This record gives sequence, C-alpha cells and structure tokens, in this order.
Amino acid sequence: MKRKRAHRLGNAVRISWLLVRFALRAIAMAWHVVFGALSLTRRGGLVLYDASKARHSLREGALTCPRGHSLVTEGADVVFSCAKCGFVYEDGSAWICSNPECQAVTPYINCACGLSVRNPFRWGRP
Repeated sequence: MKRKRAHRLGNAVRISWLLVRFALRAIAMAWHVVFGALSLTRRGGLVLYDASKARHSLREGALTCPRGHSLVTEGADVVFSCAKCGFVYEDGSAWICSNPECQAVTPYINCACGLSVRNPFRWGRP
C-alpha cells in the first residue's frame, strides 16, 4: 500500500515539474516574441527615417548639404579620393571607389563648407 502511494506521489512531483518547465518555456517564448516584434518595429522605423532623410538631401536630382550647397557625386570634372585605400580617380561615382581591388562604399561625402552629407542610397544602420 505504501509503495503505491509513494509511486503516485512520485508521478505527481514529475508532472508538476513538467508543468513548471512548460510554463517557464512559454514565458521565455512570449518574451522573445514581444521583444523581437519591438526590435523589428525599431529597425523598420530607422529605415523609414533614413529614407526620409535621403529624400530631403536629394532635391531636384542633385545632392545638397544642410546649408543648401549642391554637391556633384558623378562626372568627369570632379576628382574623388577614396578614404579607405587613398585611390584618386576622376571618372565614376563618389560613393563607390573605382579601384577594382577596393570597391569601398562611402557612407558620407564632404561638402566645401565642411558639413558631411550621408549617402542617400544607403538605408538602415551599419
């Protein structure tokens, strides 16, 4: 009789531990779902913010600095220099290095007034 009672008590303890583990896993899963959704919302908001900033810096097809100066980003009349490898080139884009070994993407370009303008084609955070 005592043996059956002890066996039933052991099953009850095992079942209660299974329920506790299940509850803790459910809480952890809910935690990950909530904060994953918040993280996704934050990242989406940053992409929208970057897109709006890019829209403001590209006025009438030309890149402008916050003080209103127009910046040339492509063409043969301007000399560009890569900050990563030091390569100097005329033809090409200010955003991508023309050195075939480097091909670095520039996140900012400097204006003559000293302010930097962010690359409008690069959204999101690094």
